[in-house]
Amino acid sequence: MNVKKLMIFGGIGLILVLGAGAGALFLGPMLKGGSEHNADQAADSDHVAVEEAPRVAEPPPSRPTAPAYEAYGDEEEEDTGYKTAVNQTHLVNLAQGERGQRGAYLRCQISIIVIDEQLGKSMASDNPTYESEKAKAIAFDRLSEIEFVEVNEPETKDVVAADIKDKLNEQFRPKPPTDPKAKPRPRRPISEVLVVQWAIQVT
Repeated sequence: MNVKKLMIFGGIGLILVLGAGAGALFLGPMLKGGSEHNADQAADSDHVAVEEAPRVAEPPPSRPTAPAYEAYGDEEEEDTGYKTAVNQTHLVNLAQGERGQRGAYLRCQISIIVIDEQLGKSMASDNPTYESEKAKAIAFDRLSEIEFVEVNEPETKDVVAADIKDKLNEQFRPKPPTDPKAKPRPRRPISEVLVVQWAIQVT
């Protein structure tokens, strides 16, 4: 290869090297600035996301609730400091178990012992009230179920009295108060049913 060609190729190579260096010097700051700009944008976007994140609402403070009905005492008689007797007298036609039996009537007087003051006042009122009339109907319906053949059995009076007591307690079972500070009423407002009179009249 002659000297002239070497000088030509050498000149071309020098031009390429100088051009690459100049390009690096020119583009370097732009590329670096672009990276910093993108990083700044990412930081800004993260900052905005934190500020605009929705806040979780705090739950409202819990309020005291009224006592549940199951919290009212137990199945035993409760000491409420109140007790009154409500007397009822019933005359019922005894059911006939067999044909040919003569008619018979039962005269029964019961005393209902009430330990719920509110209920006791309603049942013992001189004027008819829903509570007093409902109690009479419950007792009368149970007494009317007695058959002539069982009226003189020793356990009949006790069974009937217990049934009337359970039916009255079921009927007059109080509802839980809406006010948590209210004084609870007894779960079983009827503490006892006593049979005061039990007389049979045969016609």
